[in-house]
Amino acid sequence: MSDSDKTAVAAHLYVTMRRVANRVIDVEWMSKNEEYAREILSLARQQGAEDLTHYADLYEGLMFGRASSSSSSVAAAPVVAAPKPIVAPEPPPKPRYEGPNDDDDGSPPPSRYIGSLR
Repeated sequence: MSDSDKTAVAAHLYVTMRRVANRVIDVEWMSKNEEYAREILSLARQQGAEDLTHYADLYEGLMFGRASSSSSSVAAAPVVAAPKPIVAPEPPPKPRYEGPNDDDDGSPPPSRYIGSLR
């Protein structure tokens, strides 16, 4: 039982609890305090969501060395595909200089650097 495994499962539990039950848990405190962890696992199982029960069983197995009896009837958590990234449209091309207009004095348009730095 490594701390990184417990933290990873607790992080999954955090995300799923927030999505399903709109509850926020303390992942770090969960790995340090067994009483808090037991309460969170109980709360997760009360929600009735399969993925919450799955993560609660995994965490209980890591923390306490056993899993509840409901772990055999729970399927793996569903995998949700990441949304495709939004691609920004290309900006319109910059207008090109077409030469002097009738109201222009005939001189070329000013460029950024003429002769010396500004």
